[in-house]
Amino acid sequence: MLRRSTPLLLVLLLVTSPASALITGNVGNDPIDIPDWPAGAAECFNLPQRVAYWEGPPFGGGQYHGEFRGDTDALNTALEKFAAVESPNKRIIVESGVGGSFWLNSNRYSNKVDQAKIDWTFVVWRSESWNHLSASPPMINPTSAADREIGAPAEFTIYTGGNIDWDQVQLPTGIKVIDRRLEAHGYSLEDGLVVEGTLTDLATGEPLVGTIQIDPAGDLQERKPTTLTTDDQGHWVSKIQTPGTYRVTASCDEYVSRQVGYVVYRNQPQWVDQSTQLSRGGEIAGRVLISSDEPLPGATVDLRHFATPAGERYDLPERKLTTTTNERGEFHFSSIPLGSVTVAFGKQGYSQNGLSPSVKVPSDDNDLQLVAAGNLTVTVQFASGEKPDEYLVEIEPEGGNAVGKWGGSSQIDANNQATFQNIPPGTYEVWGHPNPTNESQHTERQTVEIKGGETLTREIKAK
Repeated sequence: MLRRSTPLLLVLLLVTSPASALITGNVGNDPIDIPDWPAGAAECFNLPQRVAYWEGPPFGGGQYHGEFRGDTDALNTALEKFAAVESPNKRIIVESGVGGSFWLNSNRYSNKVDQAKIDWTFVVWRSESWNHLSASPPMINPTSAADREIGAPAEFTIYTGGNIDWDQVQLPTGIKVIDRRLEAHGYSLEDGLVVEGTLTDLATGEPLVGTIQIDPAGDLQERKPTTLTTDDQGHWVSKIQTPGTYRVTASCDEYVSRQVGYVVYRNQPQWVDQSTQLSRGGEIAGRVLISSDEPLPGATVDLRHFATPAGERYDLPERKLTTTTNERGEFHFSSIPLGSVTVAFGKQGYSQNGLSPSVKVPSDDNDLQLVAAGNLTVTVQFASGEKPDEYLVEIEPEGGNAVGKWGGSSQIDANNQATFQNIPPGTYEVWGHPNPTNESQHTERQTVEIKGGETLTREIKAK
């Protein structure tokens, strides 16, 4: 079997396998049963009305999404099955409009909308995947703080705009119901996409009088943004009638602005809660060092992946902040959200050992260590006339790829060379293969010892 790879140059690995970034799934209702699903989940997932399923999220997997099409009687049967699922964290969400299958129309083509219509979904986690991802850093953590307190959620979403007669739906008792229908919030289907929220102080919960900005994105970028001022209770609302994607940001004097999220209007009536909290600003400072205590001037320091004290993501409108260390190797940032932040730092000729650290905000004693790095140039030798269109050189740390270890791959250039720079000192293996490839086309692995401040050259013979 041929496999195609995407070149990753100078990668500090965040996941243990490239395959874990994939989303997989299938059409139809062939039964599946995952060993560590909660009891009763397979009976709810494998109903005949299932038209597709898929497994996400990227970088971890283990969250299974069943997508179903059926009438009210079938839905009521499914709700009975859902009530029997043994989970401490179950919820039912009710939406206006008609659902759309991600798997049947992942690219949102207009000519596939009708065939991708669905009436309900059921989402359930593998216990092992939930435990792994819920403990991961905020930048790749798809879970919420509220769910982490209770456990992996089992979620059932009903779309009331298609085959479902809402008046005949029999909701099971004892399960949390989140009603997002427009009429449940005092609006009508003619209002289109209603985006509503409350702006509050992250620390105290007190309402804030601030600004909400709704920016058209994608094909709508040339349109003017909508700017709203919250009332004295922090409340705001906006009605959107033009299909497209919109970015919502919140700001307030003496607080750090926050990107609340994106909302999408696909000509289906919908109510979306975009309530958010703002943090007051804090400062962080520190030094970038080499050896044990030697300051490094001119190093780049980036702040990214901000998190609240509870571990929730706090996205800034500008995504990251950057500075350069002074002659004493010092850096300083102000007006950043309280909680924690991931700090990425580096300079040509140097490398981090391991993942970028997460530091507390505020803090002023952050010493960040770099080591002198090495470089490697690999030349691939081909038999006359046998060079493929694409050829990759791989580099892997001793013991294999793992979280926090350096590794990657690179497409060769016109001189049949791949160059890797700023490699942390250590032992690595390198090899090459065409792209796409199979195992028989891989060259023999060569072991290389990378040392700081040195450049190695190696040759490999293509098979």
